[in-house]
Amino acid sequence: MDETNLQILNTKAPVGDSSLYTITFTLQSKQFSISSGRVLLDKTIVEDLKESEKAGAVLKALGNELAVTK
Repeated sequence: MDETNLQILNTKAPVGDSSLYTITFTLQSKQFSISSGRVLLDKTIVEDLKESEKAGAVLKALGNELAVTK
């Protein structure tokens, strides 16, 4: 699975004292699909990303989360 399987739907900036961006996405592979997923990424990560790099950052965050819960 790579960035071509993931489409960024929107990015919402942090609100109030939060430092977390909310990125909404869709993800489709041969085994499953996610029609409206959300991931929270710290602003120190998101603010340095180009739009074309967001899909990779979302996949990395998902991979890190799944690796922790194994």
